Amino acid sequence: MSSATFYLRSSAAVQWVHDFGRRAMSGDRPISGTNLKPRMTGFVFILVAIVLLTPASGQTNGITFRRHVINQQSEYSAAAVIDVNRDGQLDIVCGGLWYEAPTWNQHFVREVEHIRGRFDGYSHLPLDVNQDDWTDVVTVNLRSHSIKWIQNPGSDSGAWKTHTAGHFDNMETGRLIDVDRDGQIDVLPNGTQSAVWWSVERGNHPRWSQHDLPNEVAGHGIGFGDIDGDGRGDIVGPEGWLKAPLNARTDRWRWNPEFELGSASIPILVVDPDDDGDNDVVWSIAHGFGLYWLEQVQVDGKRQWIHHTIDTSWSQCHAPLWVDLNGNGRMELVAGKRYMAHEGRDAGAYDPLVAYRYEFSNTTRTWHRNLISYDEQVGFGLDPKAEDLDGDGDLDLVVSGRSGLYWLENIPANSAGNPRVPDYDTDDPLLLVRNHAGLKKPVTSPFDWGRRRAHLVTQMQHQLGPLPPSSERVGLDVQLVEKSTTEHYTRQSITFRASSQRRVDADLLIPSHSSAGAKLPAVLCIRAVGTKDFENKLTTQRSPVFQMAEDFATRGYVCIVPASDPTMDLAQVVWTNLRAIDLLEAMRSVDRNRIACAGQGPAGQLALLTAALDQRLVATIASETLTSVSGLATPLRIEQILAAIAPRAVYFHTLIAEHPTAKNISQAKAVYQLREVGELLHTPQGDTTLAPQKGREWLDQLFKPTDPGSS
Repeated sequence: MSSATFYLRSSAAVQWVHDFGRRAMSGDRPISGTNLKPRMTGFVFILVAIVLLTPASGQTNGITFRRHVINQQSEYSAAAVIDVNRDGQLDIVCGGLWYEAPTWNQHFVREVEHIRGRFDGYSHLPLDVNQDDWTDVVTVNLRSHSIKWIQNPGSDSGAWKTHTAGHFDNMETGRLIDVDRDGQIDVLPNGTQSAVWWSVERGNHPRWSQHDLPNEVAGHGIGFGDIDGDGRGDIVGPEGWLKAPLNARTDRWRWNPEFELGSASIPILVVDPDDDGDNDVVWSIAHGFGLYWLEQVQVDGKRQWIHHTIDTSWSQCHAPLWVDLNGNGRMELVAGKRYMAHEGRDAGAYDPLVAYRYEFSNTTRTWHRNLISYDEQVGFGLDPKAEDLDGDGDLDLVVSGRSGLYWLENIPANSAGNPRVPDYDTDDPLLLVRNHAGLKKPVTSPFDWGRRRAHLVTQMQHQLGPLPPSSERVGLDVQLVEKSTTEHYTRQSITFRASSQRRVDADLLIPSHSSAGAKLPAVLCIRAVGTKDFENKLTTQRSPVFQMAEDFATRGYVCIVPASDPTMDLAQVVWTNLRAIDLLEAMRSVDRNRIACAGQGPAGQLALLTAALDQRLVATIASETLTSVSGLATPLRIEQILAAIAPRAVYFHTLIAEHPTAKNISQAKAVYQLREVGELLHTPQGDTTLAPQKGREWLDQLFKPTDPGSS
């Protein structure tokens, strides 16, 4: 039997013209409704839905948000909400302009430096620096390595004067914090290479002072709050936290490397969502997928941290907020997607812009997601604000970024329901996208494809039924059942909670030989639906999935193999795969930027499907046969699945060279060519037994450590 192998390989992204992207985003308004009649036929494939990945949860819990365009052409990364002219109404200051309420007429502020493609002004912090009773704006700036304060001219009106308070290394942005508990506001920047905070003696001639912090707290992400309950505010970084001394200015801050958050948000939130009396850590991956909750617990009098996943369906939440939007007295996690942080190089950069609010439930101990904005061109930038802009007694949102400046007005909920996607005809090609009115246009940019992909995935979900929502993302509660050791790896038989109603057995293979503290790549090894459980003991007769996992573990990969209980339906199987990824991310030994999935035969189909629905997977190895799978759902064409994975890397092996899928691969290849970040190769092979080995060698090359770059 001849064979064929398809390689879809990711490479460095090219620079896309920013103005072109803005035009591509600007035409469509949000879409609503749930009545949908998908008409997809073709390649026999398993497809299950995942509500977690749909554009909106459909929940509003009493409020919704109306978008107001303040300036769609604005590209400043931050905004401040202050009463500029002291007329009793809140105005907006954003970059070189301020906007006067209630008509939002524009007034000149200053000429803002444009440095290496970006405007200076990475935060807009309201503070009366010179104490003249007119609120000024403090900016913390990455490109100019500076802290500046922009002086409100007061009754004189006219241009605002820019004062440089000081210079320091790369500072991503910053927040106003009383670091030393003296009752005066300080500035805490996020130093990505080294760490400081700044105090200011306000007055006619303000004096700014720099205070050094231990460099261990430096990195992408910073937060402030009382971790250990001693009443003093501590400083949190991506790899641990600094315990505040009695005198924050002169005494030593003590470093505690108790967790690793990755490339974290600014701010990292130090809050108590579960109301148990101690502060936890809530954060997002600023340039990738995922919002997370690190729960603080005491075990035998010692502090420990439990990793929880909140939502991994969208990317680039750079600046979360902790506010009460619905006025019920409980704080909510408010998070929105940033637009074009790295010119499209970030994961999910071209997906539609979204924003959500998450309410924590003490009953389920999970987070309930509610829609704020979907595909309205509203990007959250670096310094969003929650203020009662219109004076009606509730908090609104003011957000600014490279996609414009917007006011999201908090209003009572209406009956709009879920956003809906347009209906596509059976013969509609992949590189065609419809707007909210159903009008067709060719896919000519990555932004067009991001919208088309969202439509495709949502249609799949409506057609084939939901997986559990985010409120079912319960704590994993991993329990060890059995442990054994070989020369190359340690095998742990475990169970974990996949949902509130179900625990899952799994085997975890951890390489024995690795450097202390090294971050290892990981592979989710998928078994076919209905196959027997993993061997309870090491035997000479290995199942194919065990052989695959053993080979990966020997090569230095952490591997997880969830059990495939024959009583589980397909939705439960895929949900289990996603929860297994949550478990890998929670392991400190795993590099969250190098997680792949792999499957052979029918399990290869499940591997491709899992990768299409979870963009945390950066690579997929899958072989595919004509073997049918029990519980088969409505067919889905293979080119749609592969295109939904683009531009992430795929090694796809078919056991028949002239397999029907080969005729359709060109459509998926066209999507990779559109992104200009991958290649698709069709390579016949005479010996099919070599395909799995070659796939693993391919992954070895792909997962060589790389520098993710700076913000």
